[in-house]
Amino acid sequence: MVKENSRLGHDDNKSPKRIVSNILVTGLAQAKRLPLHTLTFILLLAVVQPLWHGYQFGVSDHSIQFSIMNRMMDPTLYPGDPMLETAKGYVSFFPWLITMLIKMVSDQEILYFTLHILSYFFFFTVLYYLSRLLFNNSCARLCLVLMSTKKIVLGGSSIHFTGLYPSFVTLPLVLWAIYLFLKEKPTIAYAIVGISLNFHTLISGYAVCMLFCCSLLGVVSKEIQGKKLAKCVGIFVFFASPTFIWILSTHGEMTDEWIRLLRVRSFHHSFPLSWSGASYINYLLFLATGVLSFIYIPVWRLHRKILAFVLTIGGLCAVGLVFSEYYPLKSVLRGQLFRSTNFLTIFSVIYISNYLCQCWQKSTLHKVTAATIFTVLFLPSNFNLLILGLILAVLTENLVNRRNDLQPKDETNKEGLSTRFNRPVWTSILILIVILIRNFSPHDSFPSVFSLNSAVSLIHTFLEDPLLTCLICTVIIIRLIANAKNLIHQLSISAITVLLLMIYIVPSAYKRYHPEHRDSQGWRGIQTWARKNTSNADLFLTPPYMTGFRIFSQRPIVGEWKDGTQQYFDADYAYEWWQRMQAMKSDSPSRRDFDKLGEMGYRELAEKYGASYLVLPTRISPGLSKIYDNNQFSVYSLGNRQK
Repeated sequence: MVKENSRLGHDDNKSPKRIVSNILVTGLAQAKRLPLHTLTFILLLAVVQPLWHGYQFGVSDHSIQFSIMNRMMDPTLYPGDPMLETAKGYVSFFPWLITMLIKMVSDQEILYFTLHILSYFFFFTVLYYLSRLLFNNSCARLCLVLMSTKKIVLGGSSIHFTGLYPSFVTLPLVLWAIYLFLKEKPTIAYAIVGISLNFHTLISGYAVCMLFCCSLLGVVSKEIQGKKLAKCVGIFVFFASPTFIWILSTHGEMTDEWIRLLRVRSFHHSFPLSWSGASYINYLLFLATGVLSFIYIPVWRLHRKILAFVLTIGGLCAVGLVFSEYYPLKSVLRGQLFRSTNFLTIFSVIYISNYLCQCWQKSTLHKVTAATIFTVLFLPSNFNLLILGLILAVLTENLVNRRNDLQPKDETNKEGLSTRFNRPVWTSILILIVILIRNFSPHDSFPSVFSLNSAVSLIHTFLEDPLLTCLICTVIIIRLIANAKNLIHQLSISAITVLLLMIYIVPSAYKRYHPEHRDSQGWRGIQTWARKNTSNADLFLTPPYMTGFRIFSQRPIVGEWKDGTQQYFDADYAYEWWQRMQAMKSDSPSRRDFDKLGEMGYRELAEKYGASYLVLPTRISPGLSKIYDNNQFSVYSLGNRQK
């Protein structure tokens, strides 16, 4: 094995400018090695994501990000809105970058939709390279298919999103850094993670912990020199320094009240003991499948770094448990360490994909096992069937003639995990532990929860959606022509596919989620009216359970439940936010007592906070003067109108 110290010694002599240049060169070099039909398939897979999972603009975290960006572009917006003052603690240069792009593109909705698809394209591309590095092309292709559906993650996080968010934009960069680290290019890997930290501290922070712990193990085993690791860390700190300086400039003390409010608003991110037992059981089933997949690792030495990454994630989760529930630390609570399981999920899918490929080449019982596990992971609504797949795995290892599973006695067989442990015993113990934990812990029952709804819905979606049907047919055509040796044929089919995407599929998908009447109806219609008919200083009293009124109205509001997420970045704001939620009778995202306050209640809130207008669902009649209605929401005058 080539030791990393020589690689580190060679890379660390480069200047930061040279490192950035090498990052670009490395990316272009890898892109050239990607087969044309594979590149086209990944592009189609990226386009199908919003059609399959849906797409939203101006919801959830957009309510905060867009408000910050609107204020950047026009400092006169949102006067007196305390949520906007938390922007100084929102440690991310992502809004700055998007603001620059919006000024160049002008249409932010087209920009966001395009970046959403491109993020998926780069995510699947890097995932393909990572899977192929660890295993082979078949595993990489299957991994892309499995990862195209939603996967279970702890910490209130997700891998798939129905809109563009900085965490998912950053994820491909971080996975690319992991890929280069496995390719023994640690300097570039640390540099990429340092750059990405400026856009999303959590995703990049987990990644640098994985890289550092793996490198530290290399120092302990004397595979690399401590001096070389220090230089790599220095490169990371150099590129991440803008964010580090920003973090150090933010203040706010951790108090018992802040912890209490954080537990009320963001328990799903930072407090693991408040999550349901079923979520842990389901994730345990998923991880057990990933662990089971280790019995088919071809060359063990290539996977030691991944194992170090997995152990690091386990360590982060342990730290997150201890220092959030028992001995709370502000940095740990803000770090939301259980969200690092994003990477654990991705690694598990890669290894499970290899396991399924290996099983499919073996006996009939192996094929049944592979088909069961694939179906459950591809259609996750029947996740409880995964226990059946694990039981089948034990049967295949115990009942099928093991001579059919023996590998050639070469280096692969020497380092495979299956040669270090007795495979039937190992798998049996694993499944026994899973079954015992499952039976003595709360979880959804089986088979009463078994349903074919997801399969029926999936089939119905593809058969009834002309865009998805067009995409699937295109994929089939690509697969048929992929084996063609004639380069002209491959170029032709790729050109036709790109034209089809640009001329029909992408524009049609965009129109589906951006109808022409969106500015005049519903929640957005109310915002459009507010922007056109009120002044910048007019304060709106809106239902706290709704999100994103500031985005298209560009007007300040009293507050909404979503604003509470900013207490991660500004502890002092948490108290003001909670006071406003209490005044609006909101102590959860689903509570609707605000709708029942009546005329006197709304007037008292208007007098307390200086609100000029009230927004309510049309079905509610508060006894105030209605000045606008779009059949879904109504606007009422409260006085206090600003000049």
